[in-house]
Parts: sequence; structure tokens; C-alpha cells
Amino acid sequence: MDDQKNQSPQTEEHKKQSKRFLAVYIIGLFSVALVLILLSYLTQVRADRQLASKDSQLNEQISATQGAVQKMETLQATSEEQRKQIEAQQKVLDALAATLGVDSQDKLMAEAELLKARYIALDALQQARRMADADDLAGAHEVLEKMVAQYGESRLVPPSGDVLLGQNAAEFQALYTRTAAQDEG
Repeated sequence: MDDQKNQSPQTEEHKKQSKRFLAVYIIGLFSVALVLILLSYLTQVRADRQLASKDSQLNEQISATQGAVQKMETLQATSEEQRKQIEAQQKVLDALAATLGVDSQDKLMAEAELLKARYIALDALQQARRMADADDLAGAHEVLEKMVAQYGESRLVPPSGDVLLGQNAAEFQALYTRTAAQDEG
């Protein structure tokens, strides 16, 4: 029995040591498990952040692409609209050329420039006429001189004049002579 009693304290001590070892081992296992869970959580959080970052970059790229596509569609629509306007203007030019009996667009543009010059010259002549009627012969002469400088006197008076025609050319010549004489006198 002594042997049993002697073994008992050793067995009890061994059991206590085994229990401690088992407790430390279990605590160690749980600690490792907790560390692994924590590392897994941190890795998942990092992956979620990277995914969110990539997702926002992708959304930005999609927005930029959609904006570029929208601009391209707008440009295409504008281009188509301008093409239609050019076609319509070409039809008008062709009709105008046929009406005027002009066989090329260069001649048509020259005719348009001549009509524009006639309009501007008639407006200046009317302005000079109003000034002369208001006894501002110096101002009228200045307006007429600008016309001569812009078009040349030969284009404003007959027989070679093409800017002012008929009665308007005669009126220019008379008014120019009258204001020139007043300016000298």
C-alpha cells in the first residue's frame, strides 16, 4: 500500500502537471486560433478596401467612357446637322446660280461680294446725302473719300463703275464734286 501511496503523490503530481500542460496547450491552441482569426479578418479588411478602391476606379473609368461616348454622339449629331445645312445651302447656291445665270460657284461668290459692296456703298452714299442735307459738307466729303479709298473712283462712277449704277452713280458724282468744291473753298 505504501507503494500505492507513494505512487499516488507522484501520480497526482503527474496528473496536476498533465492538467497544467493540457490547460497551457488548450490556451495556446485558442491563442493561435484567435491570432489566425485576427489575421484572417485583417486580410479580409485589406482585400475589401482594395476591392472598393478598384471598384471606384472602375466606376470612374466607366463614367469617363460614358462621357466620351456621349461627346462623340453629340459631335456626330452636330456633324450630321452641319452636313444637312451645307446640303441645303448648296441647293440655295445652285438655285441662285441658275437664277443669275452664273455657271460656277466662283462667279456666284464674286456676284455675292459685288452685291455686298453695292449695299455698303449705297448705305455710305445715303449717310453722305443726309450729312450734306444737314450742311455738314466736310463730314459728307469724308464719307465719300472713304468710299473712294475702299472701292476706287473708277468703280463708283460710269462708265466702268460696277458698285454704284445709274442714278446712284450720278448722285455720287454730283455729291462728290459738290463736297470737294466746298472742302477746297
